[in-house]
Amino acid sequence: MKKVILTMLCAASMLGASATILWEGSCGYKIYTVDASWFETPEEAEEYYAELEDIFCGENGGEQTITDLKEGMN
Repeated sequence: MKKVILTMLCAASMLGASATILWEGSCGYKIYTVDASWFETPEEAEEYYAELEDIFCGENGGEQTITDLKEGMN
């Protein structure tokens, strides 16, 4: 049981460190994910966000909102 709790705490801390934006699809679905700096090119980031739109909202190319969670933390 102790290992399970430690594993969960470790996973939660890793997610918190890597999830730096709040992505909201055109259908209102929201998830925490990584920002564009995690990708090699801006095009890869755009493709990733478009895939999220397709997966969660069922339409590619809908309007998305990206909120940077690190803004104002300095």
